[in-house]
Amino acid sequence: MLLVFRIGLETRGPGSAFVGAFLLAANPFFATYAWFVRMEVRLCFMLVLSLALLHRGRFPLAGLAIATAVMLKEIALAFWLVALLYVLV
Repeated sequence: MLLVFRIGLETRGPGSAFVGAFLLAANPFFATYAWFVRMEVRLCFMLVLSLALLHRGRFPLAGLAIATAVMLKEIALAFWLVALLYVLV
């Protein structure tokens, strides 16, 4: 939740950051699985971390975060394509 708050704070300001963190905290999927050590929680963390690193322009570290997310679950390969589009645009 802190990472989502940080991204919202840097992007849009404190109001958006609070709303984003609140929506994540109120999400039943996140609330259910955050108590368990599951691949989905770590996968989501690594994808949000890579988004934060992409936003700051730290591309090698973002690549490492995406690679770690792919090692956790293969579904993260789809995010790699979105990240590539973000960098090109």
